Amino acid sequence: MDQYDTPLAQYSLVMRHGKVVGGARAMATTAVWGDHTYMLRDAYSGKLPHIPPHVMSVEIASPQVWECTRLVVSDALTTAAERSECLRLIVDGLVDITRQQGGTELICLSSLALMRALRQLGYDVTRLGATYRNDEDGRQYAVLRMPAVHARAHHYMPQTLPQHLPQASYA
Repeated sequence: MDQYDTPLAQYSLVMRHGKVVGGARAMATTAVWGDHTYMLRDAYSGKLPHIPPHVMSVEIASPQVWECTRLVVSDALTTAAERSECLRLIVDGLVDITRQQGGTELICLSSLALMRALRQLGYDVTRLGATYRNDEDGRQYAVLRMPAVHARAHHYMPQTLPQHLPQASYA
């Protein structure tokens, strides 16, 4: 947990056999809880010394834009196909959360490798601002943005959709 795990945060979780195998946090860029807003805005304001303030070229505070953080995929998912499907389910959950709250766009601070992975899954991800190299892990990071829409399929097979059955009434 960190300072952004507040009642304003929402979570997209992926379950397998009753266990969490992936997830991420989402929060509107208008969020304010105590001295904190959302991670990228706090970095832009100089409140987070480990993230350079210039990582975002503009300050964003809009109910239409939601920040996604704390992406995690379990090591129990060992194949590339399992991990990709888990990532797709997490991001589709973030899209659903954002859209249910009136949002239209997602942003996150992530490695450029995540941008490539999301594009391979069919998401329209672009970079917002310049990249920077993290001194701790040596990787390149950037603020990514994408519209809050589900991934475009890269195949012509009909997509399997969940069935929504009427709930039984127990009177």
